[in-house]
Amino acid sequence: MLRARGDERGEFVLRTHRVAGGGADPEDAAWWAALDQRYQGWMRELKATVPHAHQLRVLDWSYGFATRAAALTVEAFAALCDSPFGALLGTVGFPALDAAEAHDLAHAPALAQLCRLALRGLPDPDVQAVVARGGGLAELALHRCTLGPGAVSAVAALPLEALQILEATVGDDGALALAVADAPIRRLHLSRCWIGPRGAGGIGTMQALEWLDLGHNPLQDDGLAALLGLPNLRQLRIPAAHVTEAGLRALLSPDALPSLRRLQLDDDLSAPLRDALDARGVSVYFGP
Repeated sequence: MLRARGDERGEFVLRTHRVAGGGADPEDAAWWAALDQRYQGWMRELKATVPHAHQLRVLDWSYGFATRAAALTVEAFAALCDSPFGALLGTVGFPALDAAEAHDLAHAPALAQLCRLALRGLPDPDVQAVVARGGGLAELALHRCTLGPGAVSAVAALPLEALQILEATVGDDGALALAVADAPIRRLHLSRCWIGPRGAGGIGTMQALEWLDLGHNPLQDDGLAALLGLPNLRQLRIPAAHVTEAGLRALLSPDALPSLRRLQLDDDLSAPLRDALDARGVSVYFGP
């Protein structure tokens, strides 16, 4: 969009993404040196334009001119949206917001263009309002938010590639609502969300999953068994998920999680089972 309207920052983003992807850039070092001078000028302009600019961390060259914000206030986000840099937003994270701040965020024009968003401590209605306007999101993180059926449905409707929900009462019904079989989600992190075997049965239908964390849930052996048909899952984290060694032996079947390469647990395994998993190409790690 920036490049189409002749803004040189669009060319900057395009070239840096090309270089980050391993492609050779045709321009010589002099071009990059000149661009770096302009880049520093943009940084000075950004800090002069946006209140609380110290909260902003500009990502390195490999991400282009996107911004990542640590504990960004809605006031600063709104000012950034209204500045010449609003079109360059990529990733923004917010601390706990009150009702008025959540309302302001839900109606911020640039919310629709974000690709990554992190929210903390919001109640169900506010999660719904914000998420419903984040149609361009590829990654969403919700920490200690209240998620009722409305919020879960709003999240499930997004074309996400990565979803992280921590310390929320999602439960089996919520997991089933999130588990859209043809969803593009590749990374799913649902830690401490009260998901048991029934909810795991829904997650086991999400064929695109490559990375899954169901740690600190009452998963049990039946819950693990419900996940064994995921064809692309490469990493599975199930510490403190009440899965026994007998349940883990199901992973020795050649048809069980055929792409699995890394398994994280919270307790040691017997040497024979660990050796058998290693022979299958699965590395076992331990941690909380």
